[in-house]
Amino acid sequence: MLGYGQELIVDGGCEDNDDIGTEHEPNAAWVELGGSGEVKCYNAGGFGTGGTPNNGISFFGTNDENTDHTIQQVIDLGSNKAGSTFNYSYSYANAFGGTHNLTVLMEFLDAMDNDLGDLHTMTVTTASTTYSTESGVSGMAPAGTQKIRVTVTWPDPGGFHDITMDDISLTFNVNVPVTLVTFNAKAQEEVISLDWATASELE
Repeated sequence: MLGYGQELIVDGGCEDNDDIGTEHEPNAAWVELGGSGEVKCYNAGGFGTGGTPNNGISFFGTNDENTDHTIQQVIDLGSNKAGSTFNYSYSYANAFGGTHNLTVLMEFLDAMDNDLGDLHTMTVTTASTTYSTESGVSGMAPAGTQKIRVTVTWPDPGGFHDITMDDISLTFNVNVPVTLVTFNAKAQEEVISLDWATASELE
């Protein structure tokens, strides 16, 4: 069972394989679409300039040019989480000070990976080598939500990709939706008497 504040994203800071060297692959939970293998975890100490990570040692980036690059992770929530909300956050900066962008998309999915709607979507643009953080709380998960898909895309900048990303986080909020069976209000002199019954609560 998910607990309040539980981190759902695996290797959101690109830190899992830091012992390998200054450039390494993200955790296998991240799948690079197209299989080019150009999205890497870079160690700030060996990167040379800019892009100091927001926390920890490494950050996500790609130095391949003239093409889009996308990584994706699908999170299995274990059961129907309709009505739940989620906290999201991530940080981004530009390694060398050019103006580039990336797109973050988080989607609610059912058990068969059908898209039920967006949890969060944003295209961020920055020329700053200082990390900025985007954060917020999602709307309630729609009926049938059992998974969340997180997709990060570095669009083709017409040259080298300089934008980096770090500390991608998605945590669970505990909400307890109920099904009302009856709800009655009755005036009793100067007060209102309320009476209700519920049929079920979701985990």
